Amino acid sequence: MSKALKAPGDFRSAVVSRDQKFISYVRAGAAGKADVVIAARDGSNEHTMSVFGPAAVVFDPVGDTVASIGPSKGTNSPFAIPLGPIRLLDAKSGKIRTLLDGSVVSFWWSPDGATIAALRVQPVASVIPAASTVPSPAPQVNEVRLLFVDVASGEIRSQHVVQPGQLFIDQFLTYFDQYALSHRLWAPDSSSFLLPVVDGDGTTRIAVLYRNGDPARTIDGAIGFWSP
Repeated sequence: MSKALKAPGDFRSAVVSRDQKFISYVRAGAAGKADVVIAARDGSNEHTMSVFGPAAVVFDPVGDTVASIGPSKGTNSPFAIPLGPIRLLDAKSGKIRTLLDGSVVSFWWSPDGATIAALRVQPVASVIPAASTVPSPAPQVNEVRLLFVDVASGEIRSQHVVQPGQLFIDQFLTYFDQYALSHRLWAPDSSSFLLPVVDGDGTTRIAVLYRNGDPARTIDGAIGFWSP
């Protein structure tokens, strides 16, 4: 007799390296713990990285390193999506390196593998609370930033405060890892990144954001992708 599940599971697809020598996936464990796994196609030379909740994995487009986001320690977060620092796991050595800390909600490798564009939720740099005669804790105010991170050094090349468009959030962002190969936000020359953002008058437009920090420009539209 079949038995209905209480709730649907969170499915994250496995990925294969560009040279097809390695695979990576998330293996569930006990008590909310899981492992990001990277191994040769035949299962040998396995390396793992612990994660404490939903995680997403994407391979370097030109190498054998997998990038992942997900909680790196136990948490009571109510979110059922990958959320956490970007960590890199090398297929050959098993070396783990944190590339970007904090609450990263999605990331994208540049075609040349030199840069990762990441959306991170973080506290506003400076918030001036309203004057009051009664002391009270100020509520934390967050903002979303798109950061361009140099993979080799971990340095942030440039960053932008953004408000992603709702269509992008609802239909693309949650499963960014599964769209990584079919829907490309990076320009083919790795110079810029497309992101639908809400501007000052509430209209969603596609922003062309440059990794070197040049001024952004916009294109009319709610969502857009580069051809391969």
